[in-house]
Amino acid sequence: MEYIKNKNNMKYDLFSSFFYDNQHLFKKHKNVKTGTAHADNIAKLKEFYDIRFPYGHCFPISQFMFYYLGGYGSDYELRCIHKIPINIKGFKFFTSHWFVQNKLTSEIIDLSKEQFDKVINIDNYYKFSRKANFGFPYFFRNGGKRYKNTVPSKQVINLYKEFREINIYLLKDNSKIDIKSETLEFYLKEYENGI
Repeated sequence: MEYIKNKNNMKYDLFSSFFYDNQHLFKKHKNVKTGTAHADNIAKLKEFYDIRFPYGHCFPISQFMFYYLGGYGSDYELRCIHKIPINIKGFKFFTSHWFVQNKLTSEIIDLSKEQFDKVINIDNYYKFSRKANFGFPYFFRNGGKRYKNTVPSKQVINLYKEFREINIYLLKDNSKIDIKSETLEFYLKEYENGI
């Protein structure tokens, strides 16, 4: 498996910058049962590390990228590593981590990887991941359209609404680059039609 190299950095830097500049659009992360109390884990981590964004936001970032790159039926998979062992000065717990992987090239797109920088080498754990998603095959519980697969979370829809407003211009001729995603445009329209 290969982490993003320089050839694609410009493309993915745009997304990283967007996520950092729009941290206010991210919901506070919630505990997914991993065998320990999430709040205790964070409190312990804060004793040793300065915890900041993107800590705890790997799922919405990765789900956004998965659907942006085409979602189901594309060359990409949303993947999760479960039960990653963490040991900080004798305090042991497990966590999970989400990322996107190209099914054909094995390229890993992990825009929240840095949350592990001072804790573990996450590169050693990608091989233990599995294809996954989290959510429902519908946007609204009480009626509404159902889909074959999990739809993007409402948080991803809201991130995309903001992202699609970015205007990007090429430096040489000032022509505009279209950064819209066909897949997320579809789900945005479906979501808005259901409201």
